Amino acid sequence: MLECIKSNKGLKLIKIIFEDVLARISKHIGTTKRKDIAKSLDTHTHTLYTWIERKSIPDKHLCKFADANNLSVDWLRRGIGKKFLREGGMTEEFVGATNG
Repeated sequence: MLECIKSNKGLKLIKIIFEDVLARISKHIGTTKRKDIAKSLDTHTHTLYTWIERKSIPDKHLCKFADANNLSVDWLRRGIGKKFLREGGMTEEFVGATNG
């Protein structure tokens, strides 16, 4: 997938590699089990498999996951910038929300 972003030199296309996005999600939640990844993305396992085939996670689910885990969407999608939005990583509030 290609994404257009603004830079100080104008617009630029960046290639977003789906496998890298999925790897960052897996690493963050500490598992590669598809059922756990699906749960963390607030979807069913069979839906996750469809996303894997299409090599795309809907923005709605990616943004919800990022928000619940205090993560930067830029970091999730591209692996650039700060991982956490707030200093100190995940707060207790967010840990409870993801392990619920």
